[in-house]
Amino acid sequence: MRLSKSIKITLLALTIFNVLALSFNWYHTKPWVDIPAHFVFGVLIGLFLLSFHPKLKTLERFRLVVVLQIVFWGLAAGSFWEMMEYTRDTLYAIPKHKELAQQGTRDTIGDLANNIIGVGTVMFTYKFRGKKILQRLTKKKHD
Repeated sequence: MRLSKSIKITLLALTIFNVLALSFNWYHTKPWVDIPAHFVFGVLIGLFLLSFHPKLKTLERFRLVVVLQIVFWGLAAGSFWEMMEYTRDTLYAIPKHKELAQQGTRDTIGDLANNIIGVGTVMFTYKFRGKKILQRLTKKKHD
């Protein structure tokens, strides 16, 4: 199974945006930039979940276990992102006296919440409104 073109474009755009935001210090000079970045990251994780987790696609109704999976994957992806920020700070920003990406506990909790909201938005949109649209975005490509 390969990623759809839409997911590849979203991933590339998010990566480029993050590099620009770090390079031009947008996360510190324009604090509102951080929220949509983490929301879009959550949306991307939601699209990945729909692409690679067939059990989520076949459930007829949302149960507690599905909600817990959404929260888990949002936290897992967000935690990975936060660890990348911490590693960047430790290996690059601190030795070179640059601005830190990691802004403390409040910022981390907000980032994780935005990731979960992004994942949840995709999952609930898929379930209740846009199965055809999201199926197109996450369709399986055959060789």
